[in-house]
Amino acid sequence: MLLRDDEVISNSIRTLDELKYLWEKNHSVASHVIFIGHGKENAINFGGRWVSPDELNKTLDVKEVSPKQFVSLCCHTGCANFGRKFSQFPICESLILPFQSVHGSIASQFCQTYFACHLLHGQTTRVAFKQARDRVTGTINFRLWKNGEMIVGPKT
Repeated sequence: MLLRDDEVISNSIRTLDELKYLWEKNHSVASHVIFIGHGKENAINFGGRWVSPDELNKTLDVKEVSPKQFVSLCCHTGCANFGRKFSQFPICESLILPFQSVHGSIASQFCQTYFACHLLHGQTTRVAFKQARDRVTGTINFRLWKNGEMIVGPKT
């Protein structure tokens, strides 16, 4: 919606092997990565298997990879066991994720609003995150992590 079709790479994957294959081919042209699926406090589900932040990092940490901005729409991944850990890896510039369960329509709306603020209006990650969280109903439980620190937590 925000970018031309030739500026977006969209892949539906189920396994880490598929992710690794596509990542090795496309990481150099990616600046933002969105995970859509199921999550829990310390993992994201890939094809029925729970994958830890360490294992995900091992898959994404390929030769000459640059830091990316990650957005997870997977429930509960905003907890420290996932968010803090993954945001500490060199591959992660910043990390946005929900702390609790989030309905798919709300997660989608939050993501679209965030990218509209960030990419269309040129807002920083932090400002765009706060704008999206404040504008979309039900997103007070999203978190922004960077370098192992929660930059923006619960809305007060």
